[in-house]
Amino acid sequence: MEKISSSAAVEFFCRRNQEGFRQYLNAFVADRILLSPVAVIVALALIVFSVLNGLKYGWIAGLAYAPVLVLLGLFKIIFELGYSIKSRAILWANGIILGIFLGFDFILWNVVKKGALPQLSSNGSMAIILLTTSVITISGNLRAVMLKTMAFIFFEVICLYLVEPQILVIFKMEIIFGVAFSLATDYLKNQVFQFYYYHTETGSSSLMHAYSQLQKLVFPHQLDLMKVGFTLEETMPVGSGEATVICYDIQNSSRIPQEELNTFIQLIMERCHDVFSKGYRRMPLQVTAFKLKEMGDGFISIVGFPFPQPGPLSAYETAIQVALQCQSITDAVRKELGIKEAYCSIGIASGLVHSFYTRVGIKVYDVYGQPLLMARRYEEFRKQYRLQNPIPDGDIICVQARTLECCSPELQRKFHRLELESIRLKVRDDSEARHVYVAIFDQDNRPGPLLQAS
Repeated sequence: MEKISSSAAVEFFCRRNQEGFRQYLNAFVADRILLSPVAVIVALALIVFSVLNGLKYGWIAGLAYAPVLVLLGLFKIIFELGYSIKSRAILWANGIILGIFLGFDFILWNVVKKGALPQLSSNGSMAIILLTTSVITISGNLRAVMLKTMAFIFFEVICLYLVEPQILVIFKMEIIFGVAFSLATDYLKNQVFQFYYYHTETGSSSLMHAYSQLQKLVFPHQLDLMKVGFTLEETMPVGSGEATVICYDIQNSSRIPQEELNTFIQLIMERCHDVFSKGYRRMPLQVTAFKLKEMGDGFISIVGFPFPQPGPLSAYETAIQVALQCQSITDAVRKELGIKEAYCSIGIASGLVHSFYTRVGIKVYDVYGQPLLMARRYEEFRKQYRLQNPIPDGDIICVQARTLECCSPELQRKFHRLELESIRLKVRDDSEARHVYVAIFDQDNRPGPLLQAS
């Protein structure tokens, strides 16, 4: 493919987006010229010029630029009443240019009328007028803006000739200089506008695309903070806090065909995500549960940290409620897909956790602490328990004692207390555990009895 220069690429982009470029130029003329201090400066200069000419050639000459002043003021008034005038800013500026030309011609007509033409000399006034109008003259492409500039200058030359042909002789050098400088200015203006429009549009599009992709990876409040200048590391709480950890896993997932398992897991993840994100708020930060990570056929989520949970329930109670909802979701998806053996196992534990951003490579927000290990151990407890107890197949939730005992009696009644010493079992890495709480659901999703081995 043939390579093209950056200038050609910019020009091609502007041609393809003519309407957008036209709107951009109108907005520029409105915001940066007609509604900006530029208009005030031009108006003050015209007022001073009018007063001086009025003193020299009479009060009628002093009114030469009154229409231009009216147009400048009228644009602001109409703009305040409705923004639609902004799309006609270039046309309005063209009217102002014509007003400046006609005002200058009117003053020269007064000079000729008073017989003061012999006193008139080339003093740069004509050049200033041409250069001023050249700066204001704007169009969508280089050819158009140059033709417009030449049309204005040709119009002015005709007007000067009609006023007095001798004036053209007086101002001939200024007209020649004005034409050359105006065309050069037009070229530079067109290049600047095209490049600025190109980089603004493509930059904005790229930025919006980047934001749309980034919002898939971070919370909405993180994106909002990064938009206003915060670094990624400043958008999430870093520190320590009490939390309850939920460890979710699918039992014997290796027995399920991979494609079927993947569909099963994805549906569960989607619906559990809705449970986790319920009550999410940015000010103040809060969410029901924070999903820390997905692990193949399961996940780990945290309640109470790094965001407090909404509502009156404690983190312990919220975590139990979330676990029960995840179990219910698993049963519903299992029935929808006609899967019989995909039962979930959930472990829950509480304690102090710590959050941080990784220092090397891609910055990742992570949480560590004993509760994450314990939640995994309580999820694994069902393996050794099933080895010694003839309990039916089904979903199972194992909860650390300190977690459930901080919950309401209503929630506690949903679980059975197991005395570890009596059943000769231990929770790995939790030597202080004397009992655990377990809820087992049979194939019909009913809480099943705990049939302990004798």
